[in-house]
Parts: sequence; C-alpha cells; structure tokens
Amino acid sequence: MFQTDNYVLGKKLLDVAHIRHKTLSGNLANLETPGFKRSDVAVSFEQNLMKAVHNDRFDHVRKADIRVEHDPKAVNVRPDGNNVSLNRELMEINENSMRYEFLTQYSSDNIKSLNKAIRGRS
Repeated sequence: MFQTDNYVLGKKLLDVAHIRHKTLSGNLANLETPGFKRSDVAVSFEQNLMKAVHNDRFDHVRKADIRVEHDPKAVNVRPDGNNVSLNRELMEINENSMRYEFLTQYSSDNIKSLNKAIRGRS
C-alpha cells in the first residue's frame, strides 16, 4: 500500500505543504527585516512534479527534492528592499493550510478504507 502511486504522490504533496508552510512562516517572521527577500517552493519543482505524474513516472516523484528559492516575481514593498507583503503571506498560508487539510483527510480516508477491507467491517 505504501508504494502505490496515489500514496507516493499524496506523501510528497504533504511534504511540499509542510515545507511551504515553514517557508511562508519564515517570510512572515522577516516582515520587518531590511533587505529580506521572500521565498517559496520553486515553481520549477512543482512543474517537474506535475510532468512526472502526467508521464506516470512515480519513481521521479519519490526522488524529487523539494527546493525552496527566492521568489523572482515578488516586488519590493518597502524602500529598504524587503519584498514580503503581509496580506500575500497570510493568503498563501491560508491556501496552503486548506491544501494540507485536504491531503491529510484524503490520506486518512485511504487508510480507513484499507483497514475496513482488512478487518471486513467498519
């Protein structure tokens, strides 16, 4: 069960959500730090992950390293060079939390179904 494609993908997405939450929290913590540049999970990582799933290359999903990088699209919001926006970070954290909640519920439901099949009852 722990080697099925759905489980592997779900676990990797939970890992991404966890690392993204830590990264976004770090952005918030440095909201007032002069010159701080916001970071996020690399867009290229997410694109490569989607490509691997689309091509049924789950061995690549297993091995994919989650990369965090400075956000090249973020513009300075303060004269001291800091480009962290409170509203954006809060919105991103909220979205990421909902994604994490969905993924944990999905994983939990799969394990409950497996448990039911093994035991033959609810």
